[in-house]
Amino acid sequence: MIHYISRNDIIEEACHRMLKEMYMRAQPPVDIDDYIAKYKDGTFDKEKDRCYEWHYLPSAIQNQIVEDYLKAYNANDQMREYFEWLLDLFKNGGYRTVYKDVFGDGKETRSAEETEKLPELIGEENAEKVYNLIKDFLGFYRRNLDECSIRWTIMQCPTTNSKTVKEHWGQDFEVDDSVYKNNDGEWDYIYKDYYDGAINEDSWYTAEKEE
Repeated sequence: MIHYISRNDIIEEACHRMLKEMYMRAQPPVDIDDYIAKYKDGTFDKEKDRCYEWHYLPSAIQNQIVEDYLKAYNANDQMREYFEWLLDLFKNGGYRTVYKDVFGDGKETRSAEETEKLPELIGEENAEKVYNLIKDFLGFYRRNLDECSIRWTIMQCPTTNSKTVKEHWGQDFEVDDSVYKNNDGEWDYIYKDYYDGAINEDSWYTAEKEE
């Protein structure tokens, strides 16, 4: 039987890839698939396998990765942008497509004309009611399901508390935030190239950045 991939399948794959990337960039790094395998074969121990408490990744880096995955999978919620654009068109007017005899030769040509502002059409009081209704919609319809699915994945991400990670791995274990920052001291997870959680000094990308 042929299995056709659905949008939900794609988003689930994105969530898994994102989670896997975060744990590979964490300190210490770990392959999240190892924990998933324990879930599947029934050997996962809630006390011994608390991966989300034992691997550290700064919240700034987690947020950057989430935003990049949202963009890559076109899962960003654009509802606010559309509603605000609609409000602006209602308040200030816009343009619509019309067909008319522009050159006086009897042939209709596609053209554009300005639209009326909403207060001019239905009055200031009624226009205000429409604006408020659109704002109510904007307040309720916050995010689409794709974005929610990806953002909720962060609940399974590495901890942002370096203290608990140090306590688990021992005092000899050090957490180094510098590997997540660029030369200007800004959080930038793509600044360094990682291999098994460590900076790959042989990477052309790393070498180029260091120059």
